[in-house]
Amino acid sequence: MDALSPTAVHGTAASPAGPSKNPAGGGGLHAAPPPVGAAPGAAAGAPGAAAGAAAPPPADGGGKGAKREPSKVYVDASLRGIDNMRELGDVVGLLIALRDGLAGSGDLIAQAVGAIEAHVAGERLRESTRLQVVGSGGLELVFNVMLRHGTEANVQQVACLLLVKLARKAADVQAKIGELKGIQLLVHSMLQHKTVEAVQAAAIEALLNLTPDPQNRCIIGQFFGIEVTVAAMKTFPESVAVQSHGCAFLANVGYENPDNKASIVKAGGLKATLRAMKRHRKVTIVHLWGALALRNLALDHEANKATIGALGGIKALIGAMLTFKDDCSVQEQSCAALRNIAVGNEENERQVSELRGVEVVLRAMRRFRGVRAIHENAVELLRAMALLDDWHATQVMSAGGIEAVLSSMIEYRAVFALQAAAIDLVFEVAHTGETAKERITAAGGVETISSTLKAHILQKDFVEKGVAALRVIRSG
Repeated sequence: MDALSPTAVHGTAASPAGPSKNPAGGGGLHAAPPPVGAAPGAAAGAPGAAAGAAAPPPADGGGKGAKREPSKVYVDASLRGIDNMRELGDVVGLLIALRDGLAGSGDLIAQAVGAIEAHVAGERLRESTRLQVVGSGGLELVFNVMLRHGTEANVQQVACLLLVKLARKAADVQAKIGELKGIQLLVHSMLQHKTVEAVQAAAIEALLNLTPDPQNRCIIGQFFGIEVTVAAMKTFPESVAVQSHGCAFLANVGYENPDNKASIVKAGGLKATLRAMKRHRKVTIVHLWGALALRNLALDHEANKATIGALGGIKALIGAMLTFKDDCSVQEQSCAALRNIAVGNEENERQVSELRGVEVVLRAMRRFRGVRAIHENAVELLRAMALLDDWHATQVMSAGGIEAVLSSMIEYRAVFALQAAAIDLVFEVAHTGETAKERITAAGGVETISSTLKAHILQKDFVEKGVAALRVIRSG
């Protein structure tokens, strides 16, 4: 049995644009360009003007203890500066403006957040931008912004989306975010904005893109990332983003981590996954990641196998394969999940049979002849069904299993595990009687088995089993 190793997934939001064309010397975080129409030397977004320029007066005249708000002239100038940075693709400048110059103005915060969000959602992140942002302290800057504006849901959402883009397929960035306690900050953001769907979806996606790092998976488990994600899935059952990201996150965070697997079950993660698949019957991405979650959580875990079977997981997977019969990814993940859940658990194996899972799996094999993973997992599952008893072995044969398995043996001659499982299956089916022997012979079973024995002649046990299968087929 197998699991799919964690991988950062492609989210729905695109990445920020590249850096400004006019960075400060040395390649570090650079100052924002001056606002259009501002006096030379004035820094956009700064609370005061640069040297040689007068700072705008407080709106209330600056009396002692008075609340100091930027003047309308200053706000207008800063807004023009943000627009200028947006046009230049100056993500770093926008972040600096958000951090340093905009704490006193809700209008400016909203504008800067909107500008950053436009980059995050509208363009592909350039590698040069990633290097500049991360290498110049940009991660720390993002975290400072999240801390300073902890109650601003829109700021939290955009910061999470930016972390998604920075961490995607970047192992060094993933590790650094973990070291800087970014995981704890993401969890805190989710706790602070429990009722804001956009924050929950963005934060879960950010956590998801950190899970390829094994240490991050441990940190996520220790700081309740699993629990808050499952809670979000319960709170927003209609949100495709929350449900799909949540399923993918659960699949990854439990990979090769028994403690996290236990936490997922305790928090209700298996139920949440199956609930998502049931509620979003027609949404491909939910079923793809739901199948992956069930696949990885069932791997080498007898209790989870039993729980998934009892909760209707087998029915959900077979239903997904019927609904998305032309989607290769759903078929592949569902076949793998069925294998991990059923093989070795007799009750689940019988449930696959009762729900006509044999026919569904065989249909996937015929539809996707060139997809090795589908055939490997399908043959292992069919082998387990044939080993149950003669009735189930006959069921596999009657559904066309002999022809499909022999075809897989020819197509994937070099894949030893598939060949071994196929020989076992043919051997068991042949023992059911003369009808089976005749069908195997008519399908070219003798020639196929003889050929594969030659290809793996050094595998002693395999050759002995193959010879025994040929002996049974030829007997009569």
